[in-house]
Amino acid sequence: MNRAIGDVARMLDTSADTLRYYEKIRLIPRPTRDAGGRRSYSDKDIERLRFARNAQALGFSLADIRQLVKLRDAPHRARPEVRSIAELKCREVEDKIQALQSIHGELSLLLNLCQGPDQRGDCPILHGFEDRPQAAEPEATRRPQVRAANSPTDR
Repeated sequence: MNRAIGDVARMLDTSADTLRYYEKIRLIPRPTRDAGGRRSYSDKDIERLRFARNAQALGFSLADIRQLVKLRDAPHRARPEVRSIAELKCREVEDKIQALQSIHGELSLLLNLCQGPDQRGDCPILHGFEDRPQAAEPEATRRPQVRAANSPTDR
């Protein structure tokens, strides 16, 4: 059974624009079109989209997902490469956890310094921000930058 883009977007809890973008960057093949020129997604298309959305929810980049989709289409020889990609993602997650734990420790310390009323009216949290040596934000905590739709990189 073929479905319209809006139906598929609702099924996958995403937007029609996201589905069009996946098509544009060739993450998925172009779906067939109905007589009116509207996209018509097959069950196989929906499976591939669900696969991509689930991989993305686990933190894989679109470049990783593109590679995983290709490997999914040839599963008989994919296992070692898929495992390698997943191991790398797992290490990245561990690095993010460490960075976030460090931030949590600093914030907890500042909160402990801020207990009770301060007669001077000073705020130890604000002073903590001022006194802290400026360091580059850990990559693990950075939000991904939005790139132009025609950007050659999709990470």
